[in-house]
Amino acid sequence: MCKNIIFLCTFVLTKKTKLTKTEKHLILLIFIWMNIAGTFTAFSQHPLDTYQNLWKVISSDTTSKEVKLNYLNNYLQKARTERNILEEYRALEKKTYLLPFNDAVMLLHKMTPLIQKLDSDSLTGDYLNRSTILYYKNRFFKEALDYAIQSKTFNEKINNLYNLNASLVDIGNVYYHTRRYQTAASYFSKARDYYRTKNDYNHLRSYTVTLYSLGKTYWQLGDIVSLDSIINESERNLHNLKASHKTIEIGYLSYIKGGQLFLQKNYASAENYFQEALPVIIKNEDFTNEHVIYLYLGKIAWNQNKRQKALDYFKKIDSLFHEKKFLNYELREAYDYLNQNYKETGQTELQLQVTENLIALNQQFEKEQQHLSDVLYYQHQTQKLESDRKTLRQQIENAKNPSPFYLILAGIPLLFFAIYRYRKMLSKNKKKQVQTNNIQQVPVQKEGHTKHHKPIPHIEQVSSNELNLQIAMETISEEGKGVSLSQTEQRLMDQLEFFEREKQFLNPVTLDNLAKQLGTNRNTLSQIINTHKGCNFATYLIRLKVAEISNDLIKNAELRKINFQLLADQYGFTNAKTFSMQFKNEMKISPSEFIKNLDSKENG
Repeated sequence: MCKNIIFLCTFVLTKKTKLTKTEKHLILLIFIWMNIAGTFTAFSQHPLDTYQNLWKVISSDTTSKEVKLNYLNNYLQKARTERNILEEYRALEKKTYLLPFNDAVMLLHKMTPLIQKLDSDSLTGDYLNRSTILYYKNRFFKEALDYAIQSKTFNEKINNLYNLNASLVDIGNVYYHTRRYQTAASYFSKARDYYRTKNDYNHLRSYTVTLYSLGKTYWQLGDIVSLDSIINESERNLHNLKASHKTIEIGYLSYIKGGQLFLQKNYASAENYFQEALPVIIKNEDFTNEHVIYLYLGKIAWNQNKRQKALDYFKKIDSLFHEKKFLNYELREAYDYLNQNYKETGQTELQLQVTENLIALNQQFEKEQQHLSDVLYYQHQTQKLESDRKTLRQQIENAKNPSPFYLILAGIPLLFFAIYRYRKMLSKNKKKQVQTNNIQQVPVQKEGHTKHHKPIPHIEQVSSNELNLQIAMETISEEGKGVSLSQTEQRLMDQLEFFEREKQFLNPVTLDNLAKQLGTNRNTLSQIINTHKGCNFATYLIRLKVAEISNDLIKNAELRKINFQLLADQYGFTNAKTFSMQFKNEMKISPSEFIKNLDSKENG
């Protein structure tokens, strides 16, 4: 409009038109005014140069990555020129989503001093969560877990519930990756229960993402009932989403539905849902889930006896491994099918290649698992050590100023210990007498027969100082005494003693992993545990954990204040309900009653 007026004025003034002097002066004034206005506009802020309008272009789903980066550079330059630290931080954070991993990490380093200058609790929590996601998506799981733990601790301290629950989702994802699905589900469920109580759109989006995480976890657990409930909940939530987000979430919901139908062996419908989800997931550049779909499409084709079609899907997964040099754990199953096919068709070289790839994959998984197990274990140990440090400091303080009451209290455990040992000696002598009297009547038990275990002593039976891991170990090991051991058995028993003493049972461990660690096979180790520990492997681990947590609860009053879900997580139980049930089975008393008795004795 302005340009048209200026052009018209110029045209009139330069042409030989019959105008009065007054008219010419008027046109000249208009011309001068419009030029001044144009100059003013040139130096003023163009609408597209405001933070708000630039951000609209940057956050638009229709804007290409290249254009977004261009606008972000302008946004960043504007923020730095105006020394606007907050907007500079926003631009750098947004760029981390668009750049390759190494470049994104460099931006994280640039964001650190900005966070310190801004001194904002909310942004600090946001920064920790962003760091977690970046490292997790690029398979730096140890670093991701480090940031997730920092985020959880920080947001608990400042009571930022949104970021706190985001960190719970991040930790749940790490547990999911380590195939500890029950624990992952407990973290996702906590976040879901929080997000669904809020109405703003950020919470709504987080609620949607958390439902997806729960759905894929129940899929891996084979829990069709819970998975069906999550699918229904997700469908009810879809109408609350914006159109662009709804398209993506419908695609991922179809993916989960495909998983549910596959579990139900409805292969035709499962294939339809997988095919429906595939374009959305490919467009989202989610190559991991894209290849999980290929895995299931291959398994469906295999079950339908369409071998070549199935092999084509499985080979896509092998190609991904060669391209990326890693795979998620569930994708390794493709190699089982390839291996079987090459074995049946006599293609030895291809079978060897597949086997080598599988070995490389297993080494990758083992390395990743070890990193994560170490972090989770040392986080647990640090929490325990910090709690123990507080207790020890209190004990030192009390020792400086002993009172008659404390001296009397200190003697009580010794008295109970003496009574306990005396009763144990009487019971042992009585058993020996019974065995002597009936030795002719009792047949010799065959080696390897599973015996009933002796329960861990109750809190009512012994003092708090005596109910510790050493007694539990003696009780667990007592079944094997008196049995002649072979050289191999003795070696394994010594190694199990080290396993117990070093409390390695607090780490995630399976029978296969422990057997490999001890240099034996699962059958031999299982037989040793059955024969000499008087129980199967699962029960053996439960008893060790119950003995450990009982001992810690006795020594550490602060630990008794922690809710059961956190206790379950720290000591390697599946969830709070399982922890309570298994504790009561071993101790013949519920953990809440156990803690109540401890508190009442100390306060009484």
